[in-house]
Amino acid sequence: MQLFAGGAGGGGATGQPFMFLPFLTNPKYVSGFQNVTSTGNVSLYTVPSNRRAIYFGYSGYNYNAGSSSNYAIFNSSSTWFQASTVTSTSTVTTIQKQLIVPYVGEAGEQFGINVSAQPFNVWPFIIEFDNTNGLKSSKLLTVANGDNTIYTVTSGKTGMLLTSQNPQSSAAILAYFNGSGSSRTTKLNIVPNGGSAGATNLYGAAATVSTGTFWNSPSIQNSISMNAGDFVSFNTNASTATQYAWVTALEY
Repeated sequence: MQLFAGGAGGGGATGQPFMFLPFLTNPKYVSGFQNVTSTGNVSLYTVPSNRRAIYFGYSGYNYNAGSSSNYAIFNSSSTWFQASTVTSTSTVTTIQKQLIVPYVGEAGEQFGINVSAQPFNVWPFIIEFDNTNGLKSSKLLTVANGDNTIYTVTSGKTGMLLTSQNPQSSAAILAYFNGSGSSRTTKLNIVPNGGSAGATNLYGAAATVSTGTFWNSPSIQNSISMNAGDFVSFNTNASTATQYAWVTALEY
């Protein structure tokens, strides 16, 4: 099954489609439309028991008298996390926005939007499915100084890291947000089973990420396939609070 969405106005690669998605067990398209009449963090959807859901992004319409800054968010462990870049949308303007990397929420987690001005109409793009599927996100909501394992392929399975767009377009496999107050130096390794993070499995050059911004990993043109026990290691040069990252993977 191929699923597409429009590009990300004001962020990401405008006009590019999302990645291909696998068949899912008992899928459901979620109608999370909301006429937002408050500012700040607004919840649009909560993942039900025994289900997962993937949040791609949203379409929105600002009919406030002035501009409204807006971005996607998700809630995990009772904390809201920014999930997309911020866009200032002019009055009487429609926007399409995508997450840095689509996020798969577990039961009880929430998807939402943050707006600086209202009213603002929003239509999130969410697909809900059984939690027995192999599609999931693996996240670090706090990070340590140095190497951090963010995802390991389950024993007896193979995995594929999914990207924010069609595999024929440059896209990210990891989303990292730096809210630490200072620039951070980061790097990403995709490590074979039994190995350790190092130059022989480094995924692109180290990057300097300014505070208040995302690093969406080195752009690629294909998803990454992995064997059982292979893992993704993310490195940052400080353990300062308000750094977090996630990847989304499909296992078979």
